[in-house]
Amino acid sequence: ERGPEPGSAKCTGDRQHLWTPVAVVRALRDCLLMENNGGLDLALGIDRQWLADGGPVGIERGATHFGPVTYEMRYDKAASHVSGRIAFAEDRQCPWAKLHIRLPGKLRVVAVHPQSGAQVLPGGEGLQWKSPRGTLEFQVKVGETQ
Repeated sequence: ERGPEPGSAKCTGDRQHLWTPVAVVRALRDCLLMENNGGLDLALGIDRQWLADGGPVGIERGATHFGPVTYEMRYDKAASHVSGRIAFAEDRQCPWAKLHIRLPGKLRVVAVHPQSGAQVLPGGEGLQWKSPRGTLEFQVKVGETQ
């Protein structure tokens, strides 16, 4: 985009296109972290291949209406599990949070370690916590669905 030409009172360029970078950043943020119906959806829009590669997926100190949220998860194909942690603000109330664990093909969450305090979402699409606060760790078993 261009502003006024040097020494000219005339503006040039397409100002409406200045919104494009903002829209891209917001879209990426919403893929990783999004307020929805009074709670938080985490990793709702990540590509299924991101976890399949075995690297970490997450965000650090993502700003939300419920305070900053940090999460990271990693898929271990050999062990057939996804593990990670989520850090919620201690001083704010988040009614619920869903972590969408988007794995390739027919892989879905089949069980979660009880100490996580989470429940498996219908269809094995991830985990849900009610009124999460502080740092939570989780480990889920994954398997193929029919």
